[in-house]
Amino acid sequence: MLGADYSTKFSPWLAAGCLSPRIIADQLKKYEGLEGANKSTYWIVFELLWRDFFHFYARKHGSRIFAASGVSRKEGVAWRKGPAADAAFHAWTEGKTGRPLVDANMRELAKTGFMSNRGRQNGTRSFFSSLEVENGASKKEILSLSILFSFSC
Repeated sequence: MLGADYSTKFSPWLAAGCLSPRIIADQLKKYEGLEGANKSTYWIVFELLWRDFFHFYARKHGSRIFAASGVSRKEGVAWRKGPAADAAFHAWTEGKTGRPLVDANMRELAKTGFMSNRGRQNGTRSFFSSLEVENGASKKEILSLSILFSFSC
Protein backbone atom coordinates (compact mmCIF):
# COMPACT_ATOMS: atom_id res chain seq x y z
CA MET A 1 0.00 0.00 0.00
CA LEU A 2 3.00 2.29 0.32
CA GLY A 3 3.71 4.55 -2.60
CA ALA A 4 2.95 7.91 -4.12
CA ASP A 5 0.97 6.74 -7.14
CA TYR A 6 -2.22 5.37 -5.63
CA SER A 7 -3.37 8.39 -3.63
CA THR A 8 -3.29 12.16 -3.74
CA LYS A 9 -2.12 12.21 -0.11
CA PHE A 10 -4.34 15.29 0.41
CA SER A 11 -6.13 13.87 3.45
CA PRO A 12 -3.85 15.12 6.25
CA TRP A 13 -3.56 18.54 4.63
CA LEU A 14 -7.31 18.82 4.21
CA ALA A 15 -7.95 17.59 7.76
CA ALA A 16 -5.56 20.15 9.22
CA GLY A 17 -7.06 22.96 7.15
CA CYS A 18 -3.79 23.57 5.31
CA LEU A 19 -5.38 22.84 1.95
CA SER A 20 -8.80 23.87 0.76
CA PRO A 21 -11.10 21.50 -1.16
CA ARG A 22 -12.07 24.51 -3.28
CA ILE A 23 -8.45 25.07 -4.32
CA ILE A 24 -8.15 21.42 -5.29
CA ALA A 25 -11.41 21.57 -7.27
CA ASP A 26 -10.33 24.78 -9.02
CA GLN A 27 -6.97 23.28 -9.95
CA LEU A 28 -8.68 20.14 -11.22
CA LYS A 29 -10.92 22.25 -13.48
CA LYS A 30 -7.87 24.02 -14.87
CA TYR A 31 -6.11 20.69 -15.41
CA GLU A 32 -9.17 19.20 -17.11
CA GLY A 33 -9.40 22.27 -19.33
CA LEU A 34 -5.85 21.66 -20.53
CA GLU A 35 -5.54 17.88 -20.45
CA GLY A 36 -9.13 16.68 -20.38
CA ALA A 37 -11.10 14.93 -17.69
CA ASN A 38 -10.25 11.37 -16.73
CA LYS A 39 -11.11 8.74 -14.12
CA SER A 40 -8.58 10.13 -11.67
CA THR A 41 -9.92 13.68 -11.76
CA TYR A 42 -13.49 12.36 -11.46
CA TRP A 43 -12.62 10.33 -8.37
CA ILE A 44 -10.77 13.18 -6.69
CA VAL A 45 -13.85 15.40 -7.00
CA PHE A 46 -16.10 12.52 -5.93
CA GLU A 47 -14.02 11.88 -2.81
CA LEU A 48 -13.95 15.59 -1.93
CA LEU A 49 -17.76 15.62 -2.07
CA TRP A 50 -17.95 12.41 -0.03
CA ARG A 51 -15.59 13.92 2.53
CA ASP A 52 -17.74 17.04 2.83
CA PHE A 53 -20.86 14.92 3.26
CA PHE A 54 -19.31 13.15 6.23
CA HIS A 55 -18.05 16.38 7.74
CA PHE A 56 -21.63 17.69 7.75
CA TYR A 57 -22.89 14.31 8.94
CA ALA A 58 -20.45 14.44 11.87
CA ARG A 59 -21.44 18.01 12.70
CA LYS A 60 -25.09 17.08 12.69
CA HIS A 61 -24.75 13.96 14.82
CA GLY A 62 -21.73 14.83 16.98
CA SER A 63 -20.27 12.15 19.21
CA ARG A 64 -23.25 9.84 18.57
CA ILE A 65 -21.47 8.63 15.42
CA PHE A 66 -19.06 6.80 17.73
CA ALA A 67 -21.71 5.26 19.98
CA ALA A 68 -22.31 1.52 19.73
CA SER A 69 -25.94 2.26 18.91
CA GLY A 70 -24.93 4.78 16.25
CA VAL A 71 -26.93 7.83 15.33
CA SER A 72 -30.07 5.74 14.99
CA ARG A 73 -29.83 4.82 18.69
CA LYS A 74 -30.77 1.22 18.03
CA GLU A 75 -31.63 -0.73 21.16
CA GLY A 76 -29.58 -3.77 22.11
CA VAL A 77 -26.40 -2.79 20.30
CA ALA A 78 -23.27 -3.43 22.32
CA TRP A 79 -19.55 -3.73 21.82
CA ARG A 80 -17.98 -7.08 22.47
CA LYS A 81 -16.03 -6.85 25.73
CA GLY A 82 -13.34 -8.77 27.59
CA PRO A 83 -9.98 -10.29 26.72
CA ALA A 84 -11.11 -11.54 23.30
CA ALA A 85 -12.29 -8.05 22.35
CA ASP A 86 -9.04 -6.52 23.62
CA ALA A 87 -7.05 -9.02 21.55
CA ALA A 88 -9.16 -8.29 18.45
CA PHE A 89 -8.68 -4.55 18.93
CA HIS A 90 -4.91 -4.87 19.32
CA ALA A 91 -4.69 -7.17 16.30
CA TRP A 92 -6.60 -4.55 14.31
CA THR A 93 -4.43 -1.63 15.42
CA GLU A 94 -1.22 -3.59 14.81
CA GLY A 95 -2.24 -4.82 11.35
CA LYS A 96 -2.50 -8.46 12.41
CA THR A 97 -6.12 -9.29 11.62
CA GLY A 98 -5.31 -11.90 9.00
CA ARG A 99 -7.00 -9.75 6.35
CA PRO A 100 -4.11 -8.77 4.05
CA LEU A 101 -5.63 -5.55 2.69
CA VAL A 102 -6.67 -4.29 6.13
CA ASP A 103 -3.36 -5.32 7.68
CA ALA A 104 -1.37 -3.54 4.96
CA ASN A 105 -3.36 -0.36 5.49
CA MET A 106 -3.05 -0.48 9.28
CA ARG A 107 0.73 -1.07 9.05
CA GLU A 108 0.98 1.83 6.61
CA LEU A 109 -0.87 4.05 9.07
CA ALA A 110 1.49 3.01 11.87
CA LYS A 111 4.59 3.52 9.72
CA THR A 112 3.72 6.71 7.86
CA GLY A 113 0.78 8.28 9.67
CA PHE A 114 -1.22 8.04 6.43
CA MET A 115 -3.96 5.80 5.12
CA SER A 116 -5.88 6.24 1.88
CA ASN A 117 -9.61 6.91 1.86
CA ARG A 118 -10.34 3.39 0.65
CA GLY A 119 -8.03 2.04 3.36
CA ARG A 120 -9.92 4.02 5.99
CA GLN A 121 -13.20 2.56 4.76
CA ASN A 122 -11.84 -1.00 4.73
CA GLY A 123 -10.19 -0.49 8.10
CA THR A 124 -13.41 0.85 9.56
CA ARG A 125 -15.43 -2.10 8.31
CA SER A 126 -12.82 -4.46 9.77
CA PHE A 127 -12.95 -2.60 13.07
CA PHE A 128 -16.68 -3.16 13.36
CA SER A 129 -16.58 -6.78 12.26
CA SER A 130 -13.59 -7.61 14.50
CA LEU A 131 -15.35 -6.22 17.52
CA GLU A 132 -18.64 -7.77 16.44
CA VAL A 133 -21.02 -4.91 16.92
CA GLU A 134 -24.29 -6.68 17.51
CA ASN A 135 -27.23 -6.02 15.17
CA GLY A 136 -24.83 -4.39 12.74
CA ALA A 137 -24.32 -0.72 12.16
CA SER A 138 -25.54 1.05 9.06
CA LYS A 139 -23.13 1.80 6.23
CA LYS A 140 -23.20 5.49 7.20
CA GLU A 141 -22.34 4.62 10.79
CA ILE A 142 -19.53 2.31 9.75
CA LEU A 143 -18.04 4.81 7.34
CA SER A 144 -18.36 7.60 9.87
CA LEU A 145 -15.49 6.04 11.79
CA SER A 146 -13.39 6.81 8.72
CA ILE A 147 -13.91 10.47 9.68
CA LEU A 148 -11.85 9.73 12.76
CA PHE A 149 -9.15 8.30 10.53
CA SER A 150 -9.33 11.41 8.36
CA PHE A 151 -8.52 13.60 11.30
CA SER A 152 -5.76 11.32 12.56
CA CYS A 153 -4.04 10.55 9.24
